[in-house]
Amino acid sequence: MSGNLLPVRAFLTRADGNLAMRKLEAAGIHGKLTAELGADLPFMLLVAPDQHQKSVEILRQTDSPASLCERCKRKPATVHLTMIVDGCSTTANFCRDCYETPRG
Repeated sequence: MSGNLLPVRAFLTRADGNLAMRKLEAAGIHGKLTAELGADLPFMLLVAPDQHQKSVEILRQTDSPASLCERCKRKPATVHLTMIVDGCSTTANFCRDCYETPRG
């Protein structure tokens, strides 16, 4: 995979990012999980530009109907952070407690 990569989704843990990568790989899409970026969103799943829209749709379809916090996976997500890079957006969803609690 070379050239420009676009962000699909941000994850607080490598395990969550790897799970999303496995979902994409099952559909024949190969992604790259970045190393820690710092701040509240340490891992970013990136794909080739021609696979971006399909990747977003696959992950959206495999998400649970009720949006749960990406960190604790128990409480409803009430904080939604959207990042836009080169015109493509990615969203991370957290409950208020996980958003306000520093990672440790």
